[in-house]
Amino acid sequence: MSVNQLARYVNVFETAMRNKWTYRNYIDLMSGPGKDRVRESNNILLGSPLIALTTPHPFTGYFFVDLFDENTRSLSQRCSASIHASRVSIKTGDCNVEVGGIVAQLKKTERNSLNLAFLDPEG
Repeated sequence: MSVNQLARYVNVFETAMRNKWTYRNYIDLMSGPGKDRVRESNNILLGSPLIALTTPHPFTGYFFVDLFDENTRSLSQRCSASIHASRVSIKTGDCNVEVGGIVAQLKKTERNSLNLAFLDPEG
């Protein structure tokens, strides 16, 4: 999925659901550092977490996971610049393990939430 396709999908999702669901969470289990470099052109693009954070209609919560500490440190710094930084949770670890904690947290705090999970192992 291209950056533009993801941005469009997230925007359509939030536009359509924001008045129907009080709690809407974006879950990215392979988030990366938040920005991506295109090898062929050396251009820098927003990664999926920052695309979700910059949608015109924000989610009520954001959950980001990455296996590598360097990625989560970079992502944490980038997310801290967002006006929605207080809604962001970032974990370093195996997404197969961390997803259980995210689900448990959502069950405990937001029983009626609509959640959009994005998984892109290829980046």
